[in-house]
Amino acid sequence: MATARRIFDSGVGARLMAKYRALENSGDSWSVLRNKYTVIILGAIFVRIGAQMTKADVEHLRQLALGTPSREGYALPICDDGFRGPGLRQFIAALDGYQAGTPHDFQGPSCFACGKAKNHIGKEVPRCGRCHFAWFCNKDCQRGYWPIHKRVCRADRGWSLNV
Repeated sequence: MATARRIFDSGVGARLMAKYRALENSGDSWSVLRNKYTVIILGAIFVRIGAQMTKADVEHLRQLALGTPSREGYALPICDDGFRGPGLRQFIAALDGYQAGTPHDFQGPSCFACGKAKNHIGKEVPRCGRCHFAWFCNKDCQRGYWPIHKRVCRADRGWSLNV
């Protein structure tokens, strides 16, 4: 990761960001969505490796992400054109906590309601006590997200999906 960060910080990252931001609004509507999502993915790489980004790029990524379609639950692959709700909130929380030189772990659990991870709250993000599928950093987040989560929250039924 340190090697990738050095390469990005040498100017390669800034050139990539400038190139793909310039292409954002080109082409038909499908191409524009794909091009904007490409910039978001590039931004996620910057955050993941802790590469240097300007404040303007961070803010632009936030606006792009907030303008990208998101769904809270499952979407058919043919209709899958954006974020899942928890992933969007995790990305926004990562941008809020972005610091050049500090890699962000997107693979660890994050709160389904606010997107905060262990490095934001200073402790492991606990799982839902009922289904053990979702994570919530505190009771307020769990209560706030309950109208969405209750549709899929089920206690362990004693059988495995790995049949």
